[in-house]
Amino acid sequence: MYFNSQALIALMGDPARAEAAAPAIAASTRRFTSPVAVIETVTGLAGVTIEQVEEFLDAQGIELRDMPPAHRMITAAVTALAEGSPRLLDAACADYYESETFVVPDAAQD
Repeated sequence: MYFNSQALIALMGDPARAEAAAPAIAASTRRFTSPVAVIETVTGLAGVTIEQVEEFLDAQGIELRDMPPAHRMITAAVTALAEGSPRLLDAACADYYESETFVVPDAAQD
């Protein structure tokens, strides 16, 4: 499962959502993210440092992987654009590693 910055921000910024998502995170295999997602998380979540994001990733067993090679990024981004995906780099990373993007469960589930 690929964890984009939207998922990381939702999980790190809302303890209730993180708790609700814990079983889904644990059940997913090949948990990973990208440097772009980490940077976007730091810039999108006030007061969070790269070190805090790294600690969160370690605690959840989410691996920080390299970005795909340029030619693969371009091909996957073009495909994602044609499919209407607004998050081209995230879609390209997930595609390269043959994975789905993690969707954070709604915290309001009872």
